[in-house]
Amino acid sequence: MLVSFIKLLKTEMTRPEPWGIFHISWLVAAVLLAWALKRLKGEKVTERVFTIYGWTALILETLKQFSWSFTFTEAGGLVFGYQWYSAPFQICTTPAYVCVLYSFVKSSRLRSYLRAYLAYFTSIASIMVALVPNSVFTNEILINVHTSFLHIGALFVSVWLLESNRVDARQDFLGGYKVFFIFVGIAQLLNIVVYNAGRLNGQTFDMFYISPYFISSLPVFDTIDRNASFAVFMLTYLFAFFLGGGLFAFAQGARDRLSKHFKQKHV
Repeated sequence: MLVSFIKLLKTEMTRPEPWGIFHISWLVAAVLLAWALKRLKGEKVTERVFTIYGWTALILETLKQFSWSFTFTEAGGLVFGYQWYSAPFQICTTPAYVCVLYSFVKSSRLRSYLRAYLAYFTSIASIMVALVPNSVFTNEILINVHTSFLHIGALFVSVWLLESNRVDARQDFLGGYKVFFIFVGIAQLLNIVVYNAGRLNGQTFDMFYISPYFISSLPVFDTIDRNASFAVFMLTYLFAFFLGGGLFAFAQGARDRLSKHFKQKHV
């Protein structure tokens, strides 16, 4: 029964091409859904959107982890071996955790910080993967559905929060950055603990791509990591995300000012 289930999880398809039908369909669906729901407001709506996205993403992530932990031998047997490099604590997986956590947080201030984190910071990673998905598509249906829902779904959440004015940059931006900073700290703690536990067996474990033991695989940051001290690398990393999130916040403010200007002009 286990073998049949693993085979089902590993069902194959033709590997999707970046900006092919499969990829574009997900992008269009996310944009249309964000536009259709932008007028729906209130905490109950937010909770429902977050709950649907968060739990679905976690279920797909669990299935992915289970599938990737088993490989078939030439004789058809199963071999278990955890793939440490795919551990589910990257920036792109944190939206699922935040969305699930949201319903359990009762403080309105903390909730606003979580929304700001999703709107201004995870959107950076989501956009990068959504626009350039070259390395995330495979020939397995589950993985392609998982990565599309995780990344493009997170982008939908970010766009929806911005379009429905569920975040206020002036009040919430720094709170969102604090959430990002906490996640960076957790990721680095995991990097240090797992590496020193001696369980990697030659594999890479690089959560948030900031491990002090491996060169970052992020473009540009890999060059900095190779040629500068680790302190300089980390400061650059933290500043880059602060700047990136700030650009989203600035764009939101500019859009709101333009919208207000045109409304007053046509009154």
